[in-house]
Amino acid sequence: NTVLQGRFASLFLVIAGLGLGLFKQKYNENYSIIIIKRAIFFFFVGCLNLLYWRPDIIHMYSVYFLMGIIFLRLKKEFLIIIMIMNSLLQYILLQNLNYELGFTINYDNLTYTILKNLLYDGYYPVIPWSSFLIFGILISKLDLKNMKILWTMNAIGLTILSISIEISVNPENSFDHIFSMYPYPPNVMFIFSAIGSSMTILSSCLI
Repeated sequence: NTVLQGRFASLFLVIAGLGLGLFKQKYNENYSIIIIKRAIFFFFVGCLNLLYWRPDIIHMYSVYFLMGIIFLRLKKEFLIIIMIMNSLLQYILLQNLNYELGFTINYDNLTYTILKNLLYDGYYPVIPWSSFLIFGILISKLDLKNMKILWTMNAIGLTILSISIEISVNPENSFDHIFSMYPYPPNVMFIFSAIGSSMTILSSCLI
């Protein structure tokens, strides 16, 4: 169960990033306005769904789409740095802030509660889940019609996933807070393994 948890949500974010990247290539001049309109749509639909399903990801797509406008303008080197910093920052936050999965309204400090949920301890927090969106944007820069690239992606993805599973199930592992593949909280190994599974599934579908 741990191997599967969070994998589909992370895959959908990678696909969203891939879609944004390809969208920019097609509509190079007007892509920002169109993405903003779609972000607004996802926000309202997601908020309605949030009334019935707390782990809703649709409303978070509005946030990620707006972030995507910025990410699409950055060079791949900066995107990779942001992905690395995401995991490091998440680890630092886990050591210093109380982690409470989900959203509990605190009217005494409502702004802090909303921001904490959005950035840190929601079901799909910006830190570090935005790494999946960034990874999708990076994939969009590849020649996805090249079979050699797709097979390489597939092999790398399987390797990453295999290494992740091997490390996380190792009985001698004394760093469960770092090497657990469980998505709550989303630590380094979860991000690493979810990227691997996303690469494997995406490339398998395109081959």
